[in-house]
Order: sequence, then structure tokens, then C-alpha cells
Amino acid sequence: MSINLKFILSIIAVFILGITALLWIYIVSLRDLNVELKNIEYSRHEMFLKADELRQSSDDLTKFARMFVVTGKQRYKDDYHLVLAIRNGLKNRPKNYEQIYWDLTEPTRPLRHPLDSKKALKESIQQLPFSDEEFKKLSESEQQSNLLVQLEEQAFKAMNGLFRDEKGQYNIQGSSNQQLAIKLLYSDEYLQAKHAIMLPIDEFMVALNERTEHSIETKTHEISALFSNIFIALSVGIISFVGYLFLMLKTLHRHYQEFKRLSRHDPLTKIRNRRSFFELSEQVLTIAKRTKQPLSLIMIDIDNFKHINDTYGHIIGDEILIHLVNSINTLIRKSDIFARFGGEEFIILLPETDLSGSVELCEKIRTYIENTIFSDGNISVPFTISLGTCEFQEEKLLRELIQKADTALYQSKLNGRNLTTSV
Repeated sequence: MSINLKFILSIIAVFILGITALLWIYIVSLRDLNVELKNIEYSRHEMFLKADELRQSSDDLTKFARMFVVTGKQRYKDDYHLVLAIRNGLKNRPKNYEQIYWDLTEPTRPLRHPLDSKKALKESIQQLPFSDEEFKKLSESEQQSNLLVQLEEQAFKAMNGLFRDEKGQYNIQGSSNQQLAIKLLYSDEYLQAKHAIMLPIDEFMVALNERTEHSIETKTHEISALFSNIFIALSVGIISFVGYLFLMLKTLHRHYQEFKRLSRHDPLTKIRNRRSFFELSEQVLTIAKRTKQPLSLIMIDIDNFKHINDTYGHIIGDEILIHLVNSINTLIRKSDIFARFGGEEFIILLPETDLSGSVELCEKIRTYIENTIFSDGNISVPFTISLGTCEFQEEKLLRELIQKADTALYQSKLNGRNLTTSV
């Protein structure tokens, strides 16, 4: 073999080794970027959950405080103080603590959610990779929530027969002043205080979404750039690597697309999840504000769903959720935004629909469900739903519109269920 041929073969060997090493570096980089992308999504999800827990705890406090002053039942006051104690790390946090926890009654709660260690919500938040501005927003919301507690405690004192004089001192009045307690918790001052809690959370959600979307977009661009480099290296270099790398890239791309899809859809019902609903609905709300087109929102909740789960089991309960979603999908438009809001609660945003149109759709859905008995071939389960609806008026935030519909839904529940209430 001539010296020139040996030299050429040596060059080719070095070239092959160089391409192989380059491909290996690209593959490792792709793997690392994919891990980083998943970590960003996971951290983002965890941060959204903690912010939502702060929001939910405020809503739970409001719910139990109002239920106590309206009904006078001590268990609501006890639950109120337990929410505070768990949030502040004074009581053990139940495992898998989430909003459905407070919808369970004793003794189901400790059976379904055994107690874990004591850990304040603020401490949990500090352990997540929030930016300084995002942490500041959550801290501001928590501070406002603690201020609202003072107003709720004032209502509790009124229920105990105490009244506050001009000097701010509490004196014994002699009998419970339920009317004053109710007035305090349904006053404009209370609503403004509630607004002061939710506004920083909403601002946090926007800031976190923008920051993480930028990070995800950056990683996505880096992955795309690596795809191009790998394609060039394969074209110039080792043909034998084509099949392997094509399979690798195809698999990574499929996992990435699946990951994005799962992050925006409810895995059980296959419709949008809460996060995806907020992302899309914010855009629709902005358009409605600009075009002055009507916009309505519907909240839906399955009546006595816990009883259904307890009686027939959670598998049947899941089938009923799927049945409800499929039924509603046949009655709404493609332009309507339909999502699972949490547990057995669903939400529909109706673009270009006024309140009368929304009420008409609510009744169509409610009647259809009432007259349709779920059956899996072995058992039949009749069930009903309650609905609350409202039309966009002067609300600045999507959460305000949701709160209105949720209030209407709550009234449907109070008035006997299987009803539509509009506000």
C-alpha cells in the first residue's frame, strides 16, 4: 500500500472518528436539552400548583368563613382555622393536599389523605425556582390574604356577640350579630380585599408563563439547531449512522410533542386542562374587550359526585366524567373553549354569546344530562348537573369572570341542584 493511500486512509479514519465524536456530542446535547426542557416544564407545573394552592387556600377561607356566618355551624369555623394552620405550617399537611380535600367530609378526609409533615406553604414556595419578582408577588398575595383574615375574624367575633367600638376595642354585645357578620363578609371592602389577594397571583401567573415560555422557546430553538447540525453531519459523514440517528430524533420529537400535548390536556377526558383553558381564554377575553363582542362563561359541576364514587366506585365515576364530556361536546360549537377545571367541575367559554344564549345552552345541556342515563352495559347510573353562567361586563381579569360564574354555580347547589343560575 502506497504512502499516499495510507495517508488518505488515515485521513478518512480520522474524519470518521471526528464525525462519530461530533455525532456523539450532538446526541448527548440533545439528551441534556430534553432533560432540561422536561425540568423546566416540571418546575413550571410545580410553581403553578403552589400559586394555585395559595389562591385555593384564600378561596377556602372565604368559603368556610361565609358558610359559618350564614349557617352558624361550628364545623365550618373549625375548617377555616385548620386551613390557616396547614398553610402556616402549624398543622400537619395531608398527603396529596389539593382543592378536593375540603370537599370531602369526615371521616373520609384522613382515610383518603393521611397526615404528612408540618410544612408552611411559604416554605414550600421558597424551595422552588421562582424569580425574585415572582416570589414577591406571591408574598404580596399571602400578606393580603392574612389581612383579609382580620376582617373574617371580625365577623367571627360578631357571631360571638362582640362588637367593635370607635376606639377599635371589642365589647360584649350580649347576643350574636349574624346580620353584621354576613354584611362584613359580603361587603365592598371584603370584595376589594379579595381582589388585592388575587391580583398579585394573576400577575404572577402572567410573569411565570412569560419567563418559562421564553426558556422553553430557547431550548426548542437549540434542539432545532442541533437537528440541523446532525443532518449536515450525517449527509457529509457516516451513512451508517443515518438509521440510528433518524430513529433517535424521531423518538425525541415524538416524546416532545406528546409532552406538550399532555401538558395542555386532561389525561382522562382528553379535553383541555385548566392551564390550557387560561392560556387560550385570556386571548379570547382580550379580543372581546377590543371588539365589544359579547362573551359568556359557564361553570358545570356534577351533583353528588362523591356519592356516585362511593356507591359505584371510581372507575364508574371516571366513565361518567367521560360520558358527560362527550355529551357536552355534541352540544357546543367548535369555537367554544371547553375544559376540565378540576375534579368533577368543568368550564366553557362562549365567544360571541350573550347571557340569554348562554342560559339557553345551559338548559340544553342540563336537560340532556337529566334525561340521559349513563350505562356501561352492566349498571345504569342516573345523574344530574348544576350550572352557573354569567356574561362578561366590566371585568378586567378572567378570574373575575370565573368567580361570577362560580358564585352562580354555588347558588344552583344551594337551591337544590340540577339547576341553572345566571348572574
